[in-house]
Amino acid sequence: MLEHARQYPIAQTLRIVGPLDTARLEEALQSVFDRHEALRARPGMVDGQLRMLIGEPARASLRVERLEPFHVDTTRRSRANELQRSFIQAGSDLGRFPLLHAQLIRFDEHRHELTIVAHPVIADRESLDIVAHEVGEFYSAAIESRGVELPALTASYAEFARDRLERFDAPATRAAIARWRERLG
Repeated sequence: MLEHARQYPIAQTLRIVGPLDTARLEEALQSVFDRHEALRARPGMVDGQLRMLIGEPARASLRVERLEPFHVDTTRRSRANELQRSFIQAGSDLGRFPLLHAQLIRFDEHRHELTIVAHPVIADRESLDIVAHEVGEFYSAAIESRGVELPALTASYAEFARDRLERFDAPATRAAIARWRERLG
């Protein structure tokens, strides 16, 4: 049923200029991972029904690739592109839990690229924008020795999903779907 989604991982790459503390970046990624249940979700069967199951808090993974040994910038860029393509494609595997992954490519001490990949069953493009923003906020807060400035979450993943399901099942929504089916017929 979900095999078709395998082909479309969602990815975002951020260029980072300046010195980078990899350990703090990994901690920031973990903080975002812990904050959002959806990032720990995976599809599974419950009583014969496909459901999204929330996993126990797990370790977020940050793969680090160093390109410093390559002395020519074009060779570094070519290798970075190859690493990113491979990493993004691996992010589409439903059997690889968690379904959110991050890779840091270090070109040198001051140039880096962070690629965040999520399977589409747990995130969309807007969700990855939020993840990227929050990773940045947790990282900056750690580096600057200050508190994190993020809004409180207003609902759990289960509450959010239940709300969406209720909206989808509302009479007005069903009527709109019926109209579109008739039009597109």
